[in-house]
Amino acid sequence: MKKKKNRRHHPTPRREGAHREASPKNPPKPLPERPEERAFGWRAALALIFFAVFVGTYWPNWVRIVGKWASEPDYSHGFLVIPFVAWCGWRRRETLPASRFSSLGLLLIVAGVAMRVFGGMYYIDAVEDWSMLLWLGGATWLIWGGRVFWWAAPLIGFLFFMTPLPFGLEEAMARPLQAFATKASTWSLQLLGQPALANGNEIHVGKQILDVERACSGLRIFMSMVAMGIGFLLFNPNRPWWVQATVLAATVPIALISNVTRIVATGLLHTWVSSAAAHQFSHAFAGWGMILFAMVLFVLMLKYLDALFPVATDMRKAMVAPAVAPRQASS
Repeated sequence: MKKKKNRRHHPTPRREGAHREASPKNPPKPLPERPEERAFGWRAALALIFFAVFVGTYWPNWVRIVGKWASEPDYSHGFLVIPFVAWCGWRRRETLPASRFSSLGLLLIVAGVAMRVFGGMYYIDAVEDWSMLLWLGGATWLIWGGRVFWWAAPLIGFLFFMTPLPFGLEEAMARPLQAFATKASTWSLQLLGQPALANGNEIHVGKQILDVERACSGLRIFMSMVAMGIGFLLFNPNRPWWVQATVLAATVPIALISNVTRIVATGLLHTWVSSAAAHQFSHAFAGWGMILFAMVLFVLMLKYLDALFPVATDMRKAMVAPAVAPRQASS
């Protein structure tokens, strides 16, 4: 039998310095930057540039808009719009799609600039304010791409509620609301046994006269409730479409009922307590108080829909369950 030769395995020669330990004289080479990191860096820098240009260009508009929020009760809800949009975007951050540069965003930016020039030429402040939405949408599309733009489009569109309405549209909405509030409040006071009589935009309750002014038209509550309904749709995209349509349509009667409740309560305070108490309630408490009252009605309406249509609630839970199950399994 042949004996097997013992073959010695000689180590392969290594290149000098191939596995040299890191030292102050030989520091380790930094890893090359990935393309995604480089792309995020220039996108962030470009976003900061666009933000600086946006603030500098629209600064006079922002001063006027914030002044409206502070001085006119109909638009005081504007202080809550931007925090709400930021919160809603943060809650939806897990669904943020991948980003990529798209030159199509320049079209929206150009449209926003043209819209602002048009509003400035004809002194239409609302058109100038609305051009900000096109400008923001175009910048988002340009820097982050079309998929991110469509993801952010509902949030950018919701910023519409922070801008004051044109004077003509504001008057066209306030007058019918004012007339309805007068008639409905008079009928409600009569139903409660009060000697109420409507005369134009005045309600005569005994010897007292309630003047349903333009500020009492309910435009403030109306805009707040419509914003709340659309905000609900942003937070609950998995609800059936007919539930979403019902919720959005219910914001109008809820706003009307809340405003009528305010006027009726003021009339009853005039009769049962004093004119001073009625004045204090109408001007000091009823503004934000009626918005909170409308929110309570809105929540009760949602609870009623869930109890009336449990199938829709089960469908919503079933759609959310697959997203929650993997997290529970991993934990």
